[in-house]
Amino acid sequence: MQSFMSDGVCAEHQDRDKSSARLVLSDRVFVIGLLFRLIVSNGLLDQFISYTSSGGSIVEKLHPGTLLVMLACMLPRKKNINAEFASFRVVSLAFFTIISYGTFYLLLRSGLSSIAYIVDTFLCAIFAGIYLATAPQHVARLVVNIILVIAGVNAFIGIGEMILQKHLLPDPGFSFGYFRSYAIFGHPLLNALMTGTVGIFVLRSRVLGNASVIYFLLLGTAILAFGARAALLVFVPLAIIAEFARVRSIARTAGELLRKTAAIFIGTTIFTATGLFLMVNTRFGERFIAMSDGSDNSIMARFGIKALLESMNSSEILFGVSPQAKQLLIELNPYLATIENFWVDMALSFGIVTFAPISVMLICYIWSAAKSNISAGMTSSLFFLIVASTNNSLSVKSPALLMLVVLLIASRGLIQSARCSRAQSIRNY
Repeated sequence: MQSFMSDGVCAEHQDRDKSSARLVLSDRVFVIGLLFRLIVSNGLLDQFISYTSSGGSIVEKLHPGTLLVMLACMLPRKKNINAEFASFRVVSLAFFTIISYGTFYLLLRSGLSSIAYIVDTFLCAIFAGIYLATAPQHVARLVVNIILVIAGVNAFIGIGEMILQKHLLPDPGFSFGYFRSYAIFGHPLLNALMTGTVGIFVLRSRVLGNASVIYFLLLGTAILAFGARAALLVFVPLAIIAEFARVRSIARTAGELLRKTAAIFIGTTIFTATGLFLMVNTRFGERFIAMSDGSDNSIMARFGIKALLESMNSSEILFGVSPQAKQLLIELNPYLATIENFWVDMALSFGIVTFAPISVMLICYIWSAAKSNISAGMTSSLFFLIVASTNNSLSVKSPALLMLVVLLIASRGLIQSARCSRAQSIRNY
């Protein structure tokens, strides 16, 4: 029975692979929208329209890439039905329903002020995931290649900016007490979140073959250029654990396991020595050392949240506060210039009653997108959730969730197709 089902699944993928590799109109619109959403940062878009700044029409508040992705979902196309994504489509619909409820709730309470944020950060990712779940293999392959190329180019630019101590792209309008690279994605914390997610995925999946480790090291170096301490603290140990787990699963003999483990140990030692050198000789290292006693302003901004709750009544905690009231709470707190945790930020905006189902469905949505027979999706999603919880990258109009979901869904289809090809080769042999 199992063999029959496997043959059926492979036959389905073979039929899909035989279809024309031509991009139809909706595919072209989707790909252009994805490109726009990833490479046109918030700060860059602000230089042309009132995207995050005050003023402007409601249309200006939505990212052009988001509009194109949603338009692609509405255009007619031939959909590929894949049983592998049945549960993902159900979870996507549930998440869409919960997010729509939250949007309507904010609309009634605070007007249009937060609608564009929800559309650009969450709804865009939902629409893109559903689109790719029914897209042919050549579209999924193109999308994965786009993400890998953009993340790689972004890392090169980030490292180049750090070496030259100069921003190579238009200034997105951020300012820090020391130099940090902005590259393509804009804000350094968003850069680190997206770069690290792709790096962990490539290392765990070996989607680039022998070049996967080199690509991973490139993206890891870029995280240093972005000056993201929390991302680096998660990136290194999670990568080591994931790589050791992979070695154990593929090692055929005790000698091979020993050799590969030794290689991991040597690589880790070199990376640690380099990190200690940076700790002692760079401003980035000074900021790491400042974490130990909690004196760093950024650390205090993350853990000084208790004062916010103490100044709120039970009704505000349960049902949320307006953007104006939230800003007042921040201004009254001596440790906060902004809220550095997106869970807290969402809880304040929605209130616990609405935030609870949204947060649960967000985790279920990411898990459903990552679910597969390999651990690359799970490992990269774990990195994404941990690092996103340490900053406000998902509290603003962000393409991070879009990139994660698109990468996971597109690669799942390719992995299944590759397995079918290998199985077919074995049967032919």
